[in-house]
Amino acid sequence: MATNLQLDRSKANLLFSSWTLARDIVKSATAIPLPGGVATQETDDYDYVHTRFSALHNHLLAGGCYAFLCTAGGLSLQELQPSAEKPSFSPVAVLGETQQGLGSQAPEVEAALPPSVAEVAIATGQQGPPGQTLLLVSRGHGDLLLMLRQAGGVGLSAAVHPLRPQAPLQGVRPFVLEAAVQVPDSGHIHCVLWAVRPRSDTQPSRCEVFAVTLALAAPAGAAQAQGSSEVPELQVLDVKLLRRSPMSPHGVLANPATGALLLALDPTGDGAEEATPVAARGAAAQPHAEPVDDSGDPVSPRTLQAAAARLAQYTSEEPVGPLPQSQWADLYSESGPDGVGDVGQEPACTLYVYDAALSCVEQIPCLPHKVLSCQLQQDRLLLGLTDDVDCAVVEVACMAGAAGSQDGLSTCGFKVQHATSVPALAYVAAGKLQRKFLLLTPPGGSLGAALVESQRYAYLYRATAAGQEYGQQEVVELGLPEGSQGVLGAALVPAAGGASRLLLLTSSELRTYECS
Repeated sequence: MATNLQLDRSKANLLFSSWTLARDIVKSATAIPLPGGVATQETDDYDYVHTRFSALHNHLLAGGCYAFLCTAGGLSLQELQPSAEKPSFSPVAVLGETQQGLGSQAPEVEAALPPSVAEVAIATGQQGPPGQTLLLVSRGHGDLLLMLRQAGGVGLSAAVHPLRPQAPLQGVRPFVLEAAVQVPDSGHIHCVLWAVRPRSDTQPSRCEVFAVTLALAAPAGAAQAQGSSEVPELQVLDVKLLRRSPMSPHGVLANPATGALLLALDPTGDGAEEATPVAARGAAAQPHAEPVDDSGDPVSPRTLQAAAARLAQYTSEEPVGPLPQSQWADLYSESGPDGVGDVGQEPACTLYVYDAALSCVEQIPCLPHKVLSCQLQQDRLLLGLTDDVDCAVVEVACMAGAAGSQDGLSTCGFKVQHATSVPALAYVAAGKLQRKFLLLTPPGGSLGAALVESQRYAYLYRATAAGQEYGQQEVVELGLPEGSQGVLGAALVPAAGGASRLLLLTSSELRTYECS
């Protein structure tokens, strides 16, 4: 069943004219050194999916609550309280080879992905003792561990490898964890993860999204613990392919009350491989097959010859000279073929809703609106969609049950509602050629959005009222040293008194900007 997403036209500010510069948005800025370097992706695979993900990956995970750092003891999972008075990292656990249970039996890994973590969403009536938390952790090498946090310490289970080929094939596929939920009836855990399917002769590289069903078994002697001896073991019961996409998921949200999952994904090319018979794919790959255009008709050799002749006038054997070493974003008069940058080239999005049995019960296409941003914030998903030149902030929240709601679109325990709009943000974001993160907040905060470039600037946009003609923005110069990795993570979270807080993670420090 498909239901188109409808935006609330009353949220748009039709009287808005432009953004004006202000200097009083940032009240204070602090920087805290990191206890170790940020754990980044280590791979020599540079296909489109890997490259796009590594360039735009936010290393402040789970809405800015976790990060992986390389400390003296090894790969360390660090926790961050973004809404605390003075945010700082505190260690959770060190993930070493012995704690994974891999040892000399480690299977061959295709190519590493960054480490990832997902907190298991558990219904209120099924939660354990106060302070106990279940986490699923992966080092990015195809391994999956269960982490039990409680008052006595942190325990780690032995690793399992859910994406392994059938015998006699060997090896494991690395993946990235997105979300996890405990099913209320069975007690099993459904986790959503994705892996890269490498390019082939007939298909480009693409992302495959899986749902893995896990069972918690009684603790065994092989379980390794840090201050705890009762860590359940993971057992992989089932692995189900949910969707394919040309890029990684925009976001995933789990509802602990119903066990349902919501997947925000680019639907381009989804299901194309299943719809094409194997025999047809084999015929298309023959070396003497005729070239076919988009309509499926053979291309005439005369047409190909004429096209080659037209292209010849644009080619030359003369050297073009030295190329520019760096190209920075034009701060005020953004560049682009029409002066608007890449407006209209944003990825598409469809919301797929899966029930506790992992059956797709709803599809919500977002077209004609495209995705500008998608981020997890506490128990909700904030989706920024293009609405002409504006950015419509769509909020996906979890409800206690599967019953519907009068406001917005409700399905299977999720409520999809157009919360607010940030005027002219889609137009502005299209012109920021070095844009890396576009951060949004729910209504009620002092900021409406923040746009963070990879190296030089961060742009803060104050929330606007209905009918307000001019909005206020402040440009913050980051001042990162030349040759640094730039901004690796960012989060925009609410602070006390209705204020907002911008967190930026670099390779050496955590920066905090208090905004009014």
